Amino acid sequence: MGATATTIAWVIFGSIFAIAGLGALFSRSKPYAEWHPLIRAAVVISVLRLVASVVYYFVETALTPLRGILFEEPSPWFFVLVTLVIGGWLAFMTGKACAETWRDVPQTVVYVLVLGLAVRFVHFALFHGTLFSARFYIADTVLLMIIALAAWRATRTRMMTTQYWWLYQRTGPFSFAERPAPLSSPPGQS
Repeated sequence: MGATATTIAWVIFGSIFAIAGLGALFSRSKPYAEWHPLIRAAVVISVLRLVASVVYYFVETALTPLRGILFEEPSPWFFVLVTLVIGGWLAFMTGKACAETWRDVPQTVVYVLVLGLAVRFVHFALFHGTLFSARFYIADTVLLMIIALAAWRATRTRMMTTQYWWLYQRTGPFSFAERPAPLSSPPGQS
């Protein structure tokens, strides 16, 4: 059996065990807390392995054709690690911090433009990517901008609806609206 066949066999075995474990978990026969610790560990490991297999398959099949458009490294995992995980986390925190300190969107955009330069430098320093490449800088920065602005808007919505609960109500994860009539007590209290 080759490496690919072995991987497929492990994915199928892990999937069957994970599905069986999840089925038993959601059945009403015996509570999960009463299971033997080794059985619980095996189910958790199988579920994690199934999720990891699906993520690996997605990254390898969906992102590999985008090589040369979104990233230049030989593997899409470098792009996922640097741009989406590390850069995405920093972009999320930047958007959240700007919203919490009442900064506007243009200031957040400037911070993310600088963050895009930092992400490009990490690609250059660690994975021998091109430092001055407008195409890859724009690709990285657009993804970071989407994450940062989503975090900014979600945080601003949360702040407006919790700090000014008598004036605004949440209408979605990224939106709020004025209440038809101001409240005299917090929602949920009489």
